Amino acid sequence: MRIRFVGALVALIFFNSLGTAVAHTIEERKRDLRVELSKKFDPAWITNIFNHQNLCEGRAVENPGLKSWNALENSIMSDVSLLRGEMFFRSNESRFRKAASVHKDDAFLPFILLAILRIESNLGENRAGDPVIALLFEKYRKVADGPSGNKRRGEILTKEIVPFLSMAATNSWDVCGVLGSRAAAFGYPHFIPESIRLAVDGDGDGKIDLMWNVDDALASVANYLSRAGWGKTDASRITAVFNYNPLKALRDRKADHRYVQIVFRYARKLQEKIDRPSATRAGSFYFLPMTLFPASTIDFTSIL
Repeated sequence: MRIRFVGALVALIFFNSLGTAVAHTIEERKRDLRVELSKKFDPAWITNIFNHQNLCEGRAVENPGLKSWNALENSIMSDVSLLRGEMFFRSNESRFRKAASVHKDDAFLPFILLAILRIESNLGENRAGDPVIALLFEKYRKVADGPSGNKRRGEILTKEIVPFLSMAATNSWDVCGVLGSRAAAFGYPHFIPESIRLAVDGDGDGKIDLMWNVDDALASVANYLSRAGWGKTDASRITAVFNYNPLKALRDRKADHRYVQIVFRYARKLQEKIDRPSATRAGSFYFLPMTLFPASTIDFTSIL
């Protein structure tokens, strides 16, 4: 009986010490990151960010998330959603046309931009989730030790954390108030921090703001699609939209097929509603053939 008690006591002490070690490791990671970031930004600003308990985690706002693709499609294609999209487009039409002008005479691209903003962020209204900086720190600290781990942390630092904080500093954002999805996607276009390298200044004011600036958001989405292969063929356009939201492909390629389907359905419907009279007269009206999108999930293997 005594041996069993001693064994249990030893196990308890071991697991308690393990918990302490893990907590200490988290603090070490936080300290290391703070030191690195203080070399690149105002140390006082970095200190203020790190002084928030758990790097702003308490600022999370519940995001109901995606219940099902059918539910999302029904919501996106509802009369209310289409009306909101039409009103948003008409209020910002010159911005959409300007952003899409990177592809001359492309009458469909402005509506793809609209559809992506509607699905990704509900036209900028969906700003729920967790603080992006907290999500990035969690990703940073969970990388294992060792040479490969050190290299990966360096990549997260330079490709994700630094670009995000650079944009935050340039635009004087409340860092803890920038909330994102589980993948740390944020702003109008729901760019992940690693995609900030594809963001562009849409209004020529010398800075890029994906949180509050519609011009920058639209120009950045258009640039992203261009880099992802958007062209004149249906296949190139499907591939580009697929690649806009590639993270789901790691879990379920069919999910991305539905994503593409919904983007194109919404864009086509709004183009038909807004552009049909003038575009028909001009003879430059483009529709992606809806035969590519049957009711069932499509197999895009031959295209992608």
